[in-house]
Amino acid sequence: MSFRTLEVTENGVRVGEMKGRRTPRFFMINNFGGGGTNVSRFFVYSPLFETGKSEILLNYYYLNTKFEKTPAFNTDLLSKILSFGDIREFIEHVRKNFIEISRSCLRGTEYYRVGWDPIVLADSGSGNIFRDLLSKLSEGNFERLFQSEIEEYINFCEKLKFDMAIGLDIAGKYTWKKGENMNADYVARLKEFSKAKWNLILSKLFLEEIPEEAGVSYYAPIHGDSPADYLHNLSLILEIENQMNKKYAGFAIGGLGNEARESIYETARLVRERLNELGDTRPVHVLGVGSVQNIIPLSLNGADTFDCHSPWRRASEDKLIKPLLDSNFEIMTKDKDYWAYVPLDLISELKCDCEVCMNNTLSELRTLKEGEAEEKIYFRILAYKHNIHQQEVLCELVKSQANIRELVERFPKSKYKDEMNRFFIRRSQKTFS
Repeated sequence: MSFRTLEVTENGVRVGEMKGRRTPRFFMINNFGGGGTNVSRFFVYSPLFETGKSEILLNYYYLNTKFEKTPAFNTDLLSKILSFGDIREFIEHVRKNFIEISRSCLRGTEYYRVGWDPIVLADSGSGNIFRDLLSKLSEGNFERLFQSEIEEYINFCEKLKFDMAIGLDIAGKYTWKKGENMNADYVARLKEFSKAKWNLILSKLFLEEIPEEAGVSYYAPIHGDSPADYLHNLSLILEIENQMNKKYAGFAIGGLGNEARESIYETARLVRERLNELGDTRPVHVLGVGSVQNIIPLSLNGADTFDCHSPWRRASEDKLIKPLLDSNFEIMTKDKDYWAYVPLDLISELKCDCEVCMNNTLSELRTLKEGEAEEKIYFRILAYKHNIHQQEVLCELVKSQANIRELVERFPKSKYKDEMNRFFIRRSQKTFS
């Protein structure tokens, strides 16, 4: 899937195009049942997202039944995934099966084919892959083991016609499953193998395995311990590309989940600035930190796409985000706690022009939340759609010609507004375009 730059707005946002859609864009995350959630039901209700402005990220680790830790999702369905020629066809098959066979849907739901055609991004789940390989991994067999995993991953992505895929790497984790960080050997070996030396070997191996006529846009993962470290890692990957006379389609900045916002924004800025200096227009995806508060500064600092799991996690806790902006970028509240996630039962009024709020009262949403099992799942899907609406509004905002700094000045006084004002001051002191 090709990417092209269309313009740089007066605000300094890089507007591009992929698959006929203008960037910056937000990617929803779906782990197909990873973590024991009900996200598999997301596809039953995908018509809710058919006209949305968000794309989707799927995790290879949870789609591939060869991995031991997979089965929170329907393993019988997953075992057939490679019999399909397109990931979207598989999603449609899942939806039909859930509605017509297992009847895992609201009463009265009838199957029909939808026209939902999101950009589909694969993330490898390589941290989990590393954990599974650990018992047989050594410095001596590192390349052989990971080359085999890379080959399988690329074949999987090509067979199912993903639009984009993030290359394999070994990142130091910043979220831990229950008990995972209690294994001292695992933590120590993860720390060792997540060093730049090993990740550069993986970058080279991965680049070697990308087919000449690849149908998927593969992104090089970039990691570091500081903004300058990320920039150094990018430089080393660019050197590898020059040595091999072969290029990734884009870059993915990962491992920022525990970083301060200033560090997140500075990392995106340095990466984009270095690429601009080289006349390199390839896209930059930022992994895991596409929260509402980060959309504007990441876009202003050169990120093209981003994802975030928080809207789903909060929906799974029966929480709704308190919106700030409507679809016309008008401010809807004077409260300083906008963009906070609040339990539905504590909300007395919610001004919002998303489809969920326009078609359901708070009372109706509460009835669903307190209803039967499938109604509760459906409520959480609705809550998710509501929660990502602010990301979609902000993605439209940054692509527009609206004066973003003036708009932020009109935001209710808050910690976020203070942070953004400091961001604008720092930004004005640096050369960035």
